Amino acid sequence: MPEEEKSVLVSIVIPCFNEADNVGKLTAEFVPVVQGLIGSRLPGGETIAAAEVIFVDDGSTDGTHDALTGAFGALNLPAITFRFEQHPQNRGLGAALRTGLGSAAGEVIVTTDSDGTYLFSTIPDLLACLKPGVSIVTAS
Repeated sequence: MPEEEKSVLVSIVIPCFNEADNVGKLTAEFVPVVQGLIGSRLPGGETIAAAEVIFVDDGSTDGTHDALTGAFGALNLPAITFRFEQHPQNRGLGAALRTGLGSAAGEVIVTTDSDGTYLFSTIPDLLACLKPGVSIVTAS
């Protein structure tokens, strides 16, 4: 009997603060990376079956939440869901990460900044480091 293939959900948590002007660039650079993850394999043999992207607007005052929901909420991408959390006031990066991590459902969780500090194209490289026995990978 063949071994059953394990599939996983990847959660990507993206904290945001006053990024309304960058949402177009974020969409153009980030979406192709996430689409490329679907169906790919992790080093342990698991297949990435789906991804959830959780944006956490940390009390932005420039319309970031509306820009995110407008750009990403309108996308209909197979196996990719977009969720939007919002803090009523700025609580800092740590709080935004805790909110996102607390609502993530994935077996694998990635965090990245919304402002392009880190190239989204490096996400697959980070996931490639998740060999059996490795539970955390970070880049800075």
